[in-house]
Amino acid sequence: MDSFFGDGRDLGYPYLLIRVAVRQLDPGVMVLLRTGPASLLLAPLVITRRQIPVLIKNLRWIILFGVVEFGIRGTAWQRQNDISRVP
Repeated sequence: MDSFFGDGRDLGYPYLLIRVAVRQLDPGVMVLLRTGPASLLLAPLVITRRQIPVLIKNLRWIILFGVVEFGIRGTAWQRQNDISRVP
């Protein structure tokens, strides 16, 4: 059980830092700053393993995930922030 709470604490720190940073940066910029370097780092691996056709084949699902994760859930998160700022 201690491991569960320890993992929750460790995994929660990045989200706390994102919340602090998002106050100063647009959320879209934060998404780009988090995913851009990872994409650049993984691109040579995808190319050398000849996985581009697999990527293209699954692009529809990747886009759907992005829309749900950042569009729908992000909008709900933004509304929650707007509500909490009202005095």
